[in-house]
Amino acid sequence: VVLAVTRACRTVPTVPASTLDDVVTALAAVGGAGDLAAELLADRADLPAGRMFFGQPDPTVAADPDLLVVTMPGLVPPDPGKPREHWTVSETLAVPVLLAATWLTVRRAYSRAQRVRKLVALDEAHVLRGWQSGRAVLDRLVRDSRKWNVATLFSSQNPADILALELQNLTGSVWVG
Repeated sequence: VVLAVTRACRTVPTVPASTLDDVVTALAAVGGAGDLAAELLADRADLPAGRMFFGQPDPTVAADPDLLVVTMPGLVPPDPGKPREHWTVSETLAVPVLLAATWLTVRRAYSRAQRVRKLVALDEAHVLRGWQSGRAVLDRLVRDSRKWNVATLFSSQNPADILALELQNLTGSVWVG
């Protein structure tokens, strides 16, 4: 199945208009294990988190707005110590959602000119601590804040969440409330 997905992904053009729908179509063309993978992916398209990755983007939404708010209500990330084979469907979908959110955060913060002031506000940022990509984003944002002119705000209701991020020596101020 992994080989079928890899081959199908290689056939889909890497352009902004490509979606997982294109990968499902390519998997179905592979046949065999590709049919099974296509069916599994297509089932995920109907789930709320899956809708982020399937279908075409809304053309009425600005491609690069000045303010972007991303909310993830109901996101259920798996416990990082839990074996992958025991993850629920919701937990399985949470991982690519978190990866997409961290990628989007980095892209938006670093794609604009260094002189342009930017703000990244993360509520419940401790959730990112459990994932390598999340830890990398948190660390990069606080280390590059002056160089890239990024103000980073971490908020939580529990001070221990902020302390567990282990970014105290890199952070000028923290808000807990």
